[in-house]
Amino acid sequence: HPMGGLLLLFSDITDELKLKAQYNAQIQVQQATLDKLSDAVAVFGADGRLRLHNEAFAKFWQISPQQLEAAADFEGVVDLCVPKLHDMGLWRELKGRVADPDPSARAPMSGEVKTSDSRIVAFQSRPLPDGATLIAFTDVTDARKLESALAAREAALAEAEPFKRDFVGN
Repeated sequence: HPMGGLLLLFSDITDELKLKAQYNAQIQVQQATLDKLSDAVAVFGADGRLRLHNEAFAKFWQISPQQLEAAADFEGVVDLCVPKLHDMGLWRELKGRVADPDPSARAPMSGEVKTSDSRIVAFQSRPLPDGATLIAFTDVTDARKLESALAAREAALAEAEPFKRDFVGN
């Protein structure tokens, strides 16, 4: 102390350390949960920065994790994804969902698009309570092919029905 003596201050930071540990545990659980999903998932903060992504996201877009970490914002991630999905209108729409602070502009959106490597991709965006936005992509190519094959088979069966009736009738 300037006037002589010694001044000691003590502060109990037990609660602060406990909260920090709980927060870190929650982030680890969140990341582990995302990594177990087969859908490609990325979470962007209200500032447009990439907060979380899962391993499936990098595999889906055929991007190395290092490239994804280097492209820390939405624009950087789009630059990495554009070679596979050229639809700039979709990317602008998704950017509006991520960056616009207006709650009505951040409404959920979903749809399907075709990529340059002939995959059919279902996408969806969902606003999160903290102002972040979750964007998920799923490859639905096999499901659509199966639906098409089943529809073709149903049409063939419907077309053959009159012939069957005539045959049985004769």
